[in-house]
Amino acid sequence: MFTKLLYENKEDLIPDSCDDRCINSTIINRSYYSAYSYSSLWLNNKYNFKVKKSWDFINDNEQYKSEHRQVIDELKYKKQFTCSNKLMECKRIRNIADYEMFHDITDKDVENCFKNMEYIIKKLKLEL
Repeated sequence: MFTKLLYENKEDLIPDSCDDRCINSTIINRSYYSAYSYSSLWLNNKYNFKVKKSWDFINDNEQYKSEHRQVIDELKYKKQFTCSNKLMECKRIRNIADYEMFHDITDKDVENCFKNMEYIIKKLKLEL
């Protein structure tokens, strides 16, 4: 809901002394984390999936995967290919928004990330 409010009120939230990058990166960030958190919760609720912590990989002698990568891969494993791809695309855009300060963020980037989040939340029906 909060991410949707940010997206819908974007123009009103841009400070006078700032271009739209500040709000665009915030919306992208919130869209990704909303989709990621929802996906993780869905996997846990439906399949009792829990992300492994870094120390679990050492104990299991497995190749380390970030918690984010684990969720993306688990969606794929559970045959949610489109959700997995959309979450991965949101993550890619979020990485640019958060870590590449001089990289332009377009309105299309914001829209794509937000729409991907909406798709994932609608597609993965959470049963609480």
